[in-house]
Amino acid sequence: MPADPLAVRGNYVQFVYAVVRSVIVNGVAMFDASFGWLGRALACAALAALLALPATSADAARSKRTSPRPKVVATQILASAVVPLPAAPTIAAPRNITTSAPLVAAVSLNAQTVTIYSGTDVVARAPISSGMSGYRTPTGVFSILQKARYHESNIYDNAPMPFMQRLTWSGVAFHAGNLPGYPASHGCVRLPSAFAERLFGMLKIGGRVVVANETLTPEPIVHAALPKPVYTPVTMMAAAPELNRQPHLILASTGGSANDGTFERLLNPPEAAELEKRRANSALIEAQADVRRMLDIAADTALSAEEATRARHDTERDIAKFRSLIERAKSQQVAATDDETRVQAEASIAAFEDAIADATVALADLRQTETALIERSFVDARQARDAEDAADRADAASRTANRGSEPITVFISRADNRVQVRQGFHTILDGDVTIRDAHLPLGTHVMTAGSLLDPASGLRWTSVSMSDGATQRLSAYDALSRIRIEPQLAEEIGRRVWAGATVLISDNAASRETGKGTDFVILTK
Repeated sequence: MPADPLAVRGNYVQFVYAVVRSVIVNGVAMFDASFGWLGRALACAALAALLALPATSADAARSKRTSPRPKVVATQILASAVVPLPAAPTIAAPRNITTSAPLVAAVSLNAQTVTIYSGTDVVARAPISSGMSGYRTPTGVFSILQKARYHESNIYDNAPMPFMQRLTWSGVAFHAGNLPGYPASHGCVRLPSAFAERLFGMLKIGGRVVVANETLTPEPIVHAALPKPVYTPVTMMAAAPELNRQPHLILASTGGSANDGTFERLLNPPEAAELEKRRANSALIEAQADVRRMLDIAADTALSAEEATRARHDTERDIAKFRSLIERAKSQQVAATDDETRVQAEASIAAFEDAIADATVALADLRQTETALIERSFVDARQARDAEDAADRADAASRTANRGSEPITVFISRADNRVQVRQGFHTILDGDVTIRDAHLPLGTHVMTAGSLLDPASGLRWTSVSMSDGATQRLSAYDALSRIRIEPQLAEEIGRRVWAGATVLISDNAASRETGKGTDFVILTK
């Protein structure tokens, strides 16, 4: 058996089954022949009685391992949590964590330029060389998926791509390259070397990139349909016995009032996400500890069952040996030529028969103990499996919570009549959307949230609208005015929206480029 029970994590049921089955079917090695039959005969009853105790020993081990542990309050978080304890009961206004708007890279294929915006402010601008005829750079909405200071093309003869920032997994990226003054790449957006290096440090994974034929200019937008942050009230227990014993912990839960020694604090979405992350990670640590403990218990029970099975096999072999010795003694008795030999043979026969009788009684107890321990080993293995399932769920919740501080993207598709929300490149919300005059185009619009205006007004939003070249471009405001999201889903979005969030509206569905490890990719051509 492995020394570390964690080595069989994920396979512990098979592990316990294999141990028990191996013992039952194949048996164990014979005891060393150097032990004499007489010692065995005299010790058999004592050995059987001793080995009848594993169930009690296992119960003791189980009691020790499952004894109550220090109580862990599910809502405990570290004192370094985002919300400090105020000096007196109060409802504090949420903090404005982000003061600047996120960066958006806008590529114009007609002008052969890229402009970096923060809100409506131009941060940087540079010439580009986009895809040539037959390799035209796709237009649409993208995000940075991968970054590498030096990369070689997987498609075009290992062509160098310094300061590569990937836009699609199919091969479109920003990178430094030759700029002849016209489209000349195989679909990538080439940048001047110095600018490519600068942009590499400016944009982050998930950063928004919009590629259009025309030159795009962000504009401020205010609309009631844009998501507003929903604040989460929590009760901070200012004084509690747990805090006196463990000053590094604070407690948080919903409800409460100043009258019972607690007070409320409103958490904005990033603060609520941080609190949830701490809770989820704490729950994961506890669930993983439960897995280790249950694997340990299952391993102990399996070993006890193995010992009981070994003792049963040994006793059965002893009984068979005693019977063989009785037959030998009877042969000696028949062949004896003097009375002394016959008397010794009779005494040996009697001793062996007594030993068989004692061993037979012990064997019945050993069989009962063995059966109980084998059954218990499977029960413990199932409990260990359940503990690991719970740990897997806790791990999934932890990973979801850890993504909770990432900016969200809300995508409203007229083609699908759906609203989907991604966070950290994973879909977290999905629901129906009502679009008035759904037979008419909405256009493609990218709205980005900047800093907080105030809790009542919500976030500062800027909008970029793209033309498909075939229909008159609808404004983002008019597009929003035709869209209605169910209130419950809108509230769930509000619990996650903050500076850096994006709202995408398009007549198209998400591209096939949208998948694992991407944000929504919307292709307009």
